[in-house]
Amino acid sequence: MADSQGRRRLGVWSNPAAPPPRTKAAQWLAKCVLRVDTDSRVGNAAEDAMTDFREPIPGAPYQGDPDFPYAPAEWTRDVTRAVAQAENLALADDHWAVVRSLQEFFARHEPGAVALRELSDALDEKFHHKGGMKYLFTLFPGGPIAQGCRLAGLKPPGGAVDLSFGSVA
Repeated sequence: MADSQGRRRLGVWSNPAAPPPRTKAAQWLAKCVLRVDTDSRVGNAAEDAMTDFREPIPGAPYQGDPDFPYAPAEWTRDVTRAVAQAENLALADDHWAVVRSLQEFFARHEPGAVALRELSDALDEKFHHKGGMKYLFTLFPGGPIAQGCRLAGLKPPGGAVDLSFGSVA
C-alpha cells in the first residue's frame, strides 16, 4: 500500500526515479561506505605495511616453543608441568591441545577484552567432536578455563574463578 505521496508504508519508494530525500548523515554514511569499498578493492597501503605482532621478525631466531607459537614470552612447558603436578593433574595430549587453544584465543583478542562466555563457546565448539565442555571438565576438574589458563600462563577472564566458591568455568 502506498500513501498519498507515492511511498510504501515501510518507507520504500514505489517510484525508483524519485529517490527519497537524504539527510547529511545519510550522504556522509554513503560516502564512507563507498570509500571503504574502494579501499578494500584497491588495498590499503597502511594495512599492508603493518606487521602482525605474532609474526617473527625476519632474521631473528625464534625464541619460544615452536609447538606453542602464541604462548606468552615467560611461559615454558616445564612451568606447566610443575603447575599440573601441584594440582594433581597428569598431562596428556588433549591437555596440551587445550593449552594451545587458550593461548591462541588470547593472542587473537585484545588484552583484557576476553569475555568468559565467548571463550567458553569457542572451547566448546573446538572440542565439540570429543564432547565439548563436558569432556573438558573431565580433563580439567578445576574448570577448563580457570585451570587451563593457569597451565597456559594466562590470566583467566573475569568471572572464571570465584574465590568463595571455587572454579565456575
